[in-house]
Amino acid sequence: MASQPADVDGMIVEWATGSRPASEDDLARVLRHLSQVRFHPSPDAPARGRLAGQTWRGRLLRGSDRLPPAEVHYLRHVVVGREWPDGTSLESYLASLREVILETDSGVLVSQLRAQHWQVTAVRESRGLKGPQDTIGWR
Repeated sequence: MASQPADVDGMIVEWATGSRPASEDDLARVLRHLSQVRFHPSPDAPARGRLAGQTWRGRLLRGSDRLPPAEVHYLRHVVVGREWPDGTSLESYLASLREVILETDSGVLVSQLRAQHWQVTAVRESRGLKGPQDTIGWR
Protein backbone atom coordinates (compact mmCIF):
# COMPACT_ATOMS: atom_id res chain seq x y z
CA MET A 1 0.00 0.00 0.00
CA ALA A 2 1.41 3.41 -0.99
CA SER A 3 1.99 6.10 1.64
CA GLN A 4 -0.53 8.87 1.65
CA PRO A 5 0.90 12.38 2.09
CA ALA A 6 -1.23 13.03 5.19
CA ASP A 7 0.09 9.83 6.82
CA VAL A 8 3.67 10.77 6.02
CA ASP A 9 3.21 14.37 7.15
CA GLY A 10 1.67 13.22 10.42
CA MET A 11 4.48 10.76 11.03
CA ILE A 12 7.11 13.46 10.47
CA VAL A 13 5.44 15.79 12.97
CA GLU A 14 5.13 12.97 15.50
CA TRP A 15 8.86 12.20 15.17
CA ALA A 16 9.82 15.85 15.46
CA THR A 17 7.68 16.45 18.54
CA GLY A 18 8.81 13.23 20.21
CA SER A 19 5.34 11.69 20.37
CA ARG A 20 6.36 8.74 18.18
CA PRO A 21 9.73 7.07 17.73
CA ALA A 22 10.98 6.63 14.17
CA SER A 23 11.09 2.91 13.36
CA GLU A 24 13.18 1.59 10.46
CA ASP A 25 10.01 0.68 8.55
CA ASP A 26 8.48 4.12 9.11
CA LEU A 27 11.68 5.83 8.03
CA ALA A 28 11.88 3.74 4.85
CA ARG A 29 8.24 4.54 4.09
CA VAL A 30 8.76 8.28 4.53
CA LEU A 31 11.94 8.31 2.44
CA ARG A 32 10.29 6.33 -0.38
CA HIS A 33 7.47 8.87 -0.36
CA LEU A 34 9.87 11.84 -0.33
CA SER A 35 11.88 10.42 -3.23
CA GLN A 36 8.72 10.58 -5.35
CA VAL A 37 7.66 14.10 -4.36
CA ARG A 38 8.56 16.79 -6.86
CA PHE A 39 9.09 20.51 -6.37
CA HIS A 40 5.92 22.52 -6.91
CA PRO A 41 5.87 23.54 -10.59
CA SER A 42 4.40 27.03 -10.22
CA PRO A 43 6.82 29.97 -10.63
CA ASP A 44 6.46 31.31 -7.11
CA ALA A 45 10.02 31.24 -5.74
CA PRO A 46 11.87 34.57 -5.83
CA ALA A 47 15.21 34.63 -7.65
CA ARG A 48 16.67 37.27 -5.24
CA GLY A 49 20.16 37.41 -3.81
CA ARG A 50 23.01 35.80 -5.73
CA LEU A 51 20.70 34.76 -8.56
CA ALA A 52 20.08 38.35 -9.62
CA GLY A 53 22.29 39.04 -12.62
CA GLN A 54 22.57 35.38 -13.65
CA THR A 55 21.48 34.36 -17.14
CA TRP A 56 18.86 31.62 -17.15
CA ARG A 57 16.95 30.33 -20.15
CA GLY A 58 18.21 33.18 -22.31
CA ARG A 59 17.38 36.07 -20.00
CA LEU A 60 19.08 38.04 -17.26
CA LEU A 61 17.44 37.38 -13.89
CA ARG A 62 16.35 40.19 -11.58
CA GLY A 63 15.90 39.66 -7.87
CA SER A 64 12.16 40.17 -8.24
CA ASP A 65 11.80 37.44 -10.88
CA ARG A 66 9.84 34.39 -9.82
CA LEU A 67 10.80 30.91 -10.96
CA PRO A 68 9.70 27.36 -10.22
CA PRO A 69 11.30 26.26 -6.91
CA ALA A 70 13.28 23.44 -8.57
CA GLU A 71 14.97 25.97 -10.84
CA VAL A 72 15.77 28.32 -7.94
CA HIS A 73 17.35 25.48 -5.94
CA TYR A 74 19.28 24.30 -9.00
CA LEU A 75 20.58 27.79 -9.78
CA ARG A 76 21.57 28.45 -6.15
CA HIS A 77 23.30 25.15 -5.48
CA VAL A 78 24.59 24.03 -8.88
CA VAL A 79 25.14 27.11 -11.04
CA VAL A 80 26.03 29.82 -8.51
CA GLY A 81 27.16 27.75 -5.51
CA ARG A 82 28.97 25.16 -7.67
CA GLU A 83 28.23 22.49 -5.06
CA TRP A 84 27.64 19.90 -7.84
CA PRO A 85 30.05 19.05 -10.67
CA ASP A 86 30.25 21.64 -13.46
CA GLY A 87 27.88 20.81 -16.29
CA THR A 88 25.25 19.17 -14.07
CA SER A 89 21.87 19.65 -15.76
CA LEU A 90 18.65 20.48 -13.94
CA GLU A 91 17.41 16.94 -14.63
CA SER A 92 20.62 15.38 -13.28
CA TYR A 93 20.47 17.59 -10.19
CA LEU A 94 16.89 16.50 -9.44
CA ALA A 95 17.80 12.84 -10.01
CA SER A 96 20.75 13.19 -7.61
CA LEU A 97 18.43 14.53 -4.89
CA ARG A 98 16.24 11.43 -5.24
CA GLU A 99 19.36 9.25 -5.15
CA VAL A 100 20.56 10.80 -1.89
CA ILE A 101 17.11 10.42 -0.29
CA LEU A 102 17.08 6.69 -1.08
CA GLU A 103 20.71 5.90 -0.14
CA THR A 104 20.79 3.56 2.83
CA ASP A 105 23.73 5.45 4.37
CA SER A 106 22.09 8.90 4.15
CA GLY A 107 21.28 10.67 7.38
CA VAL A 108 17.89 12.23 8.04
CA LEU A 109 17.13 15.46 9.89
CA VAL A 110 13.67 16.75 10.79
CA SER A 111 13.47 20.48 11.50
CA GLN A 112 10.95 23.26 11.74
CA LEU A 113 11.02 26.06 9.18
CA ARG A 114 9.95 29.53 10.26
CA ALA A 115 8.20 28.06 13.31
CA GLN A 116 5.36 26.75 11.16
CA HIS A 117 6.46 24.14 8.59
CA TRP A 118 8.23 20.86 9.25
CA GLN A 119 10.82 19.68 6.77
CA VAL A 120 12.87 16.53 6.30
CA THR A 121 16.44 16.77 5.03
CA ALA A 122 18.48 13.83 3.76
CA VAL A 123 22.28 14.18 3.81
CA ARG A 124 25.24 11.98 2.91
CA GLU A 125 28.82 12.22 1.69
CA SER A 126 29.15 14.14 -1.57
CA ARG A 127 31.03 11.37 -3.40
CA GLY A 128 30.69 11.91 -7.17
CA LEU A 129 28.26 14.79 -6.65
CA LYS A 130 30.94 17.06 -5.20
CA GLY A 131 31.43 20.27 -7.12
CA PRO A 132 34.44 22.57 -7.29
CA GLN A 133 33.09 24.92 -4.61
CA ASP A 134 31.85 22.26 -2.19
CA THR A 135 33.12 23.61 1.13
CA ILE A 136 31.59 21.08 3.50
CA GLY A 137 34.77 19.06 3.50
CA TRP A 138 33.56 15.51 2.89
CA ARG A 139 36.41 13.14 2.06
